[in-house]
Amino acid sequence: MFNKLYNLFGYLNCTKQVIAMYEDLKKIVCDANKELHAHGLAPFTRGNVSQVDRNAGVFAIKPSGIP
Repeated sequence: MFNKLYNLFGYLNCTKQVIAMYEDLKKIVCDANKELHAHGLAPFTRGNVSQVDRNAGVFAIKPSGIP
């Protein structure tokens, strides 16, 4: 997993700690998007949640059109 993410962020100074923060952020965003759908706030593929961690220099976004 580390190598795959390192290739994705190859131009950044990635450490295992930053990658762990990114994995945590992805889970938070995924759970939040599931909550939107569960509460009927984003029917079908409308709406999404994203989050940024400026200290770590990472962000997570749910792509549009993905339920």
